[in-house]
Amino acid sequence: MCWVATDCAEIYNAGHKLSGFYQMKPLRSPSGFVAYCDMSGGGGWTVFQRRSDGSQNFDRNWDDYEEGFGDFASPKGEYWLGNKNLHYLTSQGNYTLKIDMSDFIGEQRFAQYENFRLGDEQSSYMMTCGQYSGTAGDSFTGGFHPEVKWWANHQGMKFSTKDRDNDKYEKNCAEEDNSGWWFNRFDILLRI
Repeated sequence: MCWVATDCAEIYNAGHKLSGFYQMKPLRSPSGFVAYCDMSGGGGWTVFQRRSDGSQNFDRNWDDYEEGFGDFASPKGEYWLGNKNLHYLTSQGNYTLKIDMSDFIGEQRFAQYENFRLGDEQSSYMMTCGQYSGTAGDSFTGGFHPEVKWWANHQGMKFSTKDRDNDKYEKNCAEEDNSGWWFNRFDILLRI
């Protein structure tokens, strides 16, 4: 029987230092899947979302985000790994989320969060994360400005898609933003 790693970090620690697609099977996952492992900068990073050129439509339904979609063949292909796969990965232990970004002139920044975890389908893939570090600003937990934290914090949010609205907004953020995500965005309504 062939050895199958539980995540990209295990693949990296086993001596595989080239970035690329690898087969893995997290401990509690009923089946394996292929994910892109970024072996740069210390290696072992499992890439669960890549958006770079608009070649993939991210305005998708719940089932697509749950199972995953996109180009899993080309090294720069756009894709979403799947909430189910991400849940199985992050339920194995303490994971760090790293978001790498670059703008149109090539300036690069990153945001990093300790203890990133995704709940199961019953929790609507609720996201939790810990301490922020980085150069991009803390827009994931709303820490970039105290006055917006109440609506910009994604901590503890359920995943939303155009066909399953789990945000705190009177409308559907996923439908308005043409993408699934852990949206928050309260609406303030005054009653007189």
